[in-house]
Amino acid sequence: MNLYIYIPTKEIQESLFIQLIGKEIPQFQIEIFRSIEDLKARLKQPRYIFTTAVIFAPDSQDVSDIISLEHFLRDVQIILIISHDNHGTLSMAHYLRPRFIGYFSLFSKEINAREITSVLRKMLKHHLSLSYVAE
Repeated sequence: MNLYIYIPTKEIQESLFIQLIGKEIPQFQIEIFRSIEDLKARLKQPRYIFTTAVIFAPDSQDVSDIISLEHFLRDVQIILIISHDNHGTLSMAHYLRPRFIGYFSLFSKEINAREITSVLRKMLKHHLSLSYVAE
């Protein structure tokens, strides 16, 4: 199962976040993207049926960039993480129909990794239960 993590800014320290996901949910094959072009190129390639993306969007331009990929994200379950510090992004964020919207602060540079891994775990559990029913 694919897990794409899009982090467009170097101000977010993702290493502990990635380690936590790898440790708690080893079923995911994690790929990290720093540019919208790299993410778009990957979304055009074949992938697992169950693909999830954790997308960090610190500002409205980042949300706009992600919205421009909406066609490629139709079958991807999205967890969108937006900044507490930018109030204009929330209404734009709903356009992507994310499964979950979380928040972080560029000032503190903190990511609530436990919250995100909890959501990922629930999404995976739900997907697996649907897979067993289909068989």
